[in-house]
Amino acid sequence: MRRVLSLGIICFLLALVVPGALTSAAQSALPAGVPDGAQRATVTTVIDGDTIKVSLNKKGTVIELAGIDAPEDGECFAADSHKRLQKLVPKPTTVYIEESGIPNDNGVTGFVWLPGKDGAKATLLNTKLVREGYAGYFADPQLAKYGERLAGYEGDAQAAGKGVWGACAALHEQLPPPPTPTPDIPPTPTPTSGFTPEEQAYADGVTDILDYLLPSFDKFSSLMADMSADPYLMLDGEWKFGVGLQLGIWKAAYEDALTLTPPDSMASVHALFLESLRLYSEAADNIAYGIDNLDLDSLEYGASLMSQANAQMNLASDELGAFLSSR
Repeated sequence: MRRVLSLGIICFLLALVVPGALTSAAQSALPAGVPDGAQRATVTTVIDGDTIKVSLNKKGTVIELAGIDAPEDGECFAADSHKRLQKLVPKPTTVYIEESGIPNDNGVTGFVWLPGKDGAKATLLNTKLVREGYAGYFADPQLAKYGERLAGYEGDAQAAGKGVWGACAALHEQLPPPPTPTPDIPPTPTPTSGFTPEEQAYADGVTDILDYLLPSFDKFSSLMADMSADPYLMLDGEWKFGVGLQLGIWKAAYEDALTLTPPDSMASVHALFLESLRLYSEAADNIAYGIDNLDLDSLEYGASLMSQANAQMNLASDELGAFLSSR
């Protein structure tokens, strides 16, 4: 690409066998509108808003769309640009690749032509994405073709507020850091000698769970604070592993709570405690998905679930306090 690749994309590209320039394989008759010399290929993956992977002569080739620049992961409108390109060329769409002549160590920088239906003229995806506002024009001095057309389409899209130009302050506007959910569990009242053996056994089980759950919340909050200071940590494998470990602890706490058998006298306390842990477990799933997929909606929903879990835990604490006072 023409900019710094995200760590996820770099790792993906390094796993590929990087091909050389497009070969001059024999071509069948080209569809209407496709320029001479374009190579027939089959889309296998849409990597992001301006990059695809195709199968060409049975070899995987990364194609970076020449002359355009779409938002990157973690930037405003990146997901929209990615989804638009996925919709235009889903696997296994047949496309035609016209080389731009721009050197590219990762694959090929080219123009991607999508054949029209029923003999209609082919569409140049590069210009279509810029015209619709899903990408901007990238003025490469080595770009000898379609540059004026791309620049004009970008100006029209900006004036009309289409796509990224209406949704974002700039083409590469960074998304704000996701909300940092902060668990807030009050201390559990210390069991008293007024408990029956069954009540004491249940209280001990709850205490055992909180003994490993509370430190996990502290660690999670610290990791999220680090990410708020540096959003790119969301792409760091070690950071993601640390967060995943804490989220796994939350889910384990819920599973352990399901094994507790409360006495009838503490059934209402247990119901509140169990519901709070269920919500923490569900929050863990949403936060994990949000981090893995850079999905802000999932992160926000996870934070909302944590707020609900905190409220349930507070109710459980109040209920237990009232129970102890009655003793």
